[in-house]
Amino acid sequence: MEKAILIMYAETNIHAGAGSSISHIDLPIQRERATNLPIIQASSIKGVIRTFSKGKLDDKYIACLFGPGDDLNSNDNELKEKLRNPSFGGGCISFTDANVLLFPVRSFKGVVAWITCPLVLKRLRKYCEMAGIEGVVDVNLDDEEEVLVPENSGVKWDGRVLLEEYFFKVGNGDVSELANWLHGILSNQGCEMAEYIKRNLVVVSDDWFKYFCENCTEVITRIRINPDTGTVYPGALWNEESLPSETVLWSFILADKPKLNICELNTTQAMDKLVELVDKKVIQIGGDSTIGKGLVRLGILR
Repeated sequence: MEKAILIMYAETNIHAGAGSSISHIDLPIQRERATNLPIIQASSIKGVIRTFSKGKLDDKYIACLFGPGDDLNSNDNELKEKLRNPSFGGGCISFTDANVLLFPVRSFKGVVAWITCPLVLKRLRKYCEMAGIEGVVDVNLDDEEEVLVPENSGVKWDGRVLLEEYFFKVGNGDVSELANWLHGILSNQGCEMAEYIKRNLVVVSDDWFKYFCENCTEVITRIRINPDTGTVYPGALWNEESLPSETVLWSFILADKPKLNICELNTTQAMDKLVELVDKKVIQIGGDSTIGKGLVRLGILR
């Protein structure tokens, strides 16, 4: 079985919706039940990558990687049946939910800081070890009101960091190694903000990370206007939540031997096909694609 990490960099806001809500946000984003941290569900990731593969891969490879579907065709009736009938087996590529790795927040100095926390890094390190990937370092904070920044930080000001309206004292630890690792990954996939992220990285406590991810997402009010009256249509006024642009997420990928006997791919070749398809590519994920939301730059670590 082949394993890899999918890195997702949000070029624009992402609205991966969780449906309606009874809170002040009518259309919230998807969140993990235990931590309440934002996620993008695996089915959304697999679905948009499958759609992205149309016209780029032969239908038999799409069926092998992502599973059969009514949208796949062949001139061979027997093959066509296999391409369209899910009873012949599912796809050989599996994804986990995408978790937030770096979350952008306002900073007094440096304009914006990208925050992460020990819990998030430990989770990522666990999955990187499964995939044989090195570079994620353990980070520990002795004081919840302290933060850690890399050497020559772009957000450090007089020994402190101001995120949103909150002051934090900079601790003695150094996260330059982590910042360099993230810079290498993001610059490799063509992210032009990699240098800013390297300089403006901030490690906060788990509780503060949760607070910022709950209270510093993008929330906008949307309306639909009646062109005849110039007023809002009845019921067409709502609040919508999105992950902010510049957010970085990750997902774990597994490649198994294809279940369909219609293409000669082993597990390594199946992962190679996926890497060739999506590495350094920009796709759209989530809702509101017609107003520019959900543009995501992808990269794969192996």
